Amino acid sequence: MVERITNGNFTTDMNGWTQVHTPAASTFLQRNVDYYGVPFVMMQNFSGSASSDVSISQTVNFTDCHYLTFQADNESWDTPARGLTVFVDGVAIFTVPYDSYGWPTYSVPVSYSGNHTLAFKCVYDDWGTTCKIRAISMESNPAPPAPVAQFEGFPTSGDRPLTVLFTDESTNSPTSWLWDFGDGHLSAEKNPMHIYTVAGVYTVSLLATNAGGNDMETKSGYISVIEPPPPPPYVEPIWSFKIGPT
Repeated sequence: MVERITNGNFTTDMNGWTQVHTPAASTFLQRNVDYYGVPFVMMQNFSGSASSDVSISQTVNFTDCHYLTFQADNESWDTPARGLTVFVDGVAIFTVPYDSYGWPTYSVPVSYSGNHTLAFKCVYDDWGTTCKIRAISMESNPAPPAPVAQFEGFPTSGDRPLTVLFTDESTNSPTSWLWDFGDGHLSAEKNPMHIYTVAGVYTVSLLATNAGGNDMETKSGYISVIEPPPPPPYVEPIWSFKIGPT
C-alpha cells in the first residue's frame, strides 16, 4: 500500500496509483503537461459501450482527514453524470459539475477513517469524455482564527464587598477562558461573578483560547473597591423626666 496522499503533499505523477482501462482499446490515461508547464493526469474515452471507463485508484489512509481537495478540469461533452467522479470503496461521493473549466478547486467533506480505496474515474458518454486532474490532497479541519479577547465588568466601582459580573465579549468563538481578577483569584468560567472583599484598585485580564490560538486583554486599574465610611458613633440618648404638672 502506498499512502502518498495522506494529509497532503501529493502531485499527480502517477506513482502509487493503479490504472484501469475498460476496454483498453477505447480509453487512455497518461501523465501530461499543459501549456503552463503544470503536470496533470488526463483520462479520455473515445468510444465504447456505456460501461467503458478509465480510472486511477489507490489505497490511502483517511485518518484525521476531513476534506478531499483536488483541482480538476472536466471536458465532458454530454451529461455531467458521465464525467469525472470520485469514488471511495467503489461508492461515488462526488461528481465534478458538467460546466467546470479552468481548473477549479473542489473540497469534498469526508468522514472516513483508516484505509480505503480512493478512485478518480472518467466514465464514457456517447460523445466522448476528457477529464484532467492535478493537485490532490487530503486535509484536516483548518484551524479557526484565534480569538480576540474582549470583556466588560459591571459595576466597576463601589463599596466593599463589591460583587462584579464579568461578561466575555471575545470574537472568533473562544472555547476556554482564564480570568485573573487581580486579587489573587482566578476563574475558568465564561461569564464569572466575583466578589472583591478588600478595598483597592484591581487590574483584570482575560485569556481567551480556541484551536487557532489565544489572545489576552488586560484592563489596568479596572475595578475600584472603596472602603465604606465608618458608621457614625453611637450616642447614648439623654432622657429627662419632669415630675409635676406640665
